[in-house]
Amino acid sequence: MVRGPMIAAVTAGCVATNASANWIAKDAGVGIAREQLTGAIEEFRHAGISQRVIREDVPSFDILMSLAGVTLVAGAVHQRVQAERLLDLLMDGVTRSDGWRRATERSEP
Repeated sequence: MVRGPMIAAVTAGCVATNASANWIAKDAGVGIAREQLTGAIEEFRHAGISQRVIREDVPSFDILMSLAGVTLVAGAVHQRVQAERLLDLLMDGVTRSDGWRRATERSEP
């Protein structure tokens, strides 16, 4: 399944780029890193979509920004457990096919 490798590869890239998530800033070198990370996520996303484990409606860039948030709030070594919980939340959202929005849209009064 795509979940483990996707988290490991992309998180490592985010942390390596800058643990404080400052890499989101508008900088030529940072823009290249952002594009490379988005491209890597896109490859994993397409593999997951083809295996029917990843939702099609979540763009790669949104996944990247979510990972940046995780590295921003839980990027320190002592926050590893919290980072794992946040990554589980992210992946549960990316893999869930019957999201809460669709459930509320279907409900009748």
